[in-house]
Amino acid sequence: MNEIVDPKALFESGAASGTFFGACPHDCPDTCSMLFEVKDGALLSVRGNPVHPMTRGGLCVKLKDYEKRH
Repeated sequence: MNEIVDPKALFESGAASGTFFGACPHDCPDTCSMLFEVKDGALLSVRGNPVHPMTRGGLCVKLKDYEKRH
């Protein structure tokens, strides 16, 4: 059975590790889907979701080095 987990509490505890789905925070028409690689609560990398129907894994220049700035 799946339990409901508060994502904020998971990251604040430093226990989060794995690949997480997310969306671009910018208000663009493409609404890019993103994959976040996290280890021990730290963001390691961000990449586009290859199954997104519009962007097909691509991310715009606004998201370059996103993991270094957030």
